[in-house]
Amino acid sequence: MQPIPPTHEIVLSREVHTVPIIRPYQPGDEQGLIRLFATVFHHELPLAVWLWKYRRASEPPPLFLAEEGGEIVCHYGAIRQELRWEGQLGVGWDSVDTMCHPQYQGQGLFRRTVQAFIQT
Repeated sequence: MQPIPPTHEIVLSREVHTVPIIRPYQPGDEQGLIRLFATVFHHELPLAVWLWKYRRASEPPPLFLAEEGGEIVCHYGAIRQELRWEGQLGVGWDSVDTMCHPQYQGQGLFRRTVQAFIQT
């Protein structure tokens, strides 16, 4: 018997179920994020608004997402804010547009996506 190579698929009965992969944003994710936004919030997020929120600096936007089967199903992102407290400069994060597809809610996926963000 030959060993089965590891994959990200779990086969139950005759259906194939994949495990969502949590990863940082990659260029090209914008349309998937916009589709998820429309599904979760029931209105469209124009690409220009998304770019304004997240692509303000030359660095990639600070966000993590979960993807399954080529679709983005969860998102945790933040906007970097420079802060001043009692004369000290610092950096803070303003979390915006946090969302998880309704079919994935209540399964801990959002919590794991946030943990990936925090650990970076």
